[in-house]
Amino acid sequence: MITAWLLDKPSLPLRRTRLRVLASYLRWLRSADPAAAPLAAEHQVDSYCLAALTTGLPPSGRPLAKATVIRRGAVLVSFYAFARRARAIPPPHHGNAVRPPTPAERHLIRAGAAHLAGEGRLAAATAVALLEATGTTVTALARLTARDLHLVGGTELALITLHDDRDDLIAFPLSPHLRALAGKLCGDRPDGGPLITKDDGAQVDLEWMRDALTSAALAAGLHPQRARHLHPHLLRARTATDVIDRPTTSP
Repeated sequence: MITAWLLDKPSLPLRRTRLRVLASYLRWLRSADPAAAPLAAEHQVDSYCLAALTTGLPPSGRPLAKATVIRRGAVLVSFYAFARRARAIPPPHHGNAVRPPTPAERHLIRAGAAHLAGEGRLAAATAVALLEATGTTVTALARLTARDLHLVGGTELALITLHDDRDDLIAFPLSPHLRALAGKLCGDRPDGGPLITKDDGAQVDLEWMRDALTSAALAAGLHPQRARHLHPHLLRARTATDVIDRPTTSP
């Protein structure tokens, strides 16, 4: 299962990073809870991150920078998410954690998307930002091309057209930040090709979107347990509710 998880990333440096982080986590787990089975110890990820920030990790024993700990937490979240998809562990019981994100959490998610962009993860950053801003579906995001981005001549306004659940086209205005993200992606994509893809060029899916959302939440400092329980449909529900509840103005 670990081999399959490593091979899930096409980049050799990313595979090496995953392996180093997992090895560090397992070394810490052996000392912190020798009886714990790694696949049954997802709840220990938070404790590992806390130890990395405060007391340090073996063998150096030196605390790590917050940004480093956030990245390591995201790698471990990816590992356990992959294990669930592979049915190596049962799906978690979310309990009260399954609730739409609050306005404050959505602000963090937007900040996390910007952080992903700063790391060069433009596709993930754009997907998370669009999901948060529009409440669209993962299927609609996968269908996006550069032709769906429309600049309004003579202005700074940009629109993006997305398909809704009935396959109707809906236009959404883009914030300057989202316009910049989408514009960068357009420059890297062939004409008519999908705008948002996985690292290997494959079509994005629900699990990819969930991993991107979790990564953004972790990057912005959202509690790891809450970040792991976020799901695209929760953000869709929150955004759709916002649109419905938004007061209208008379012409």
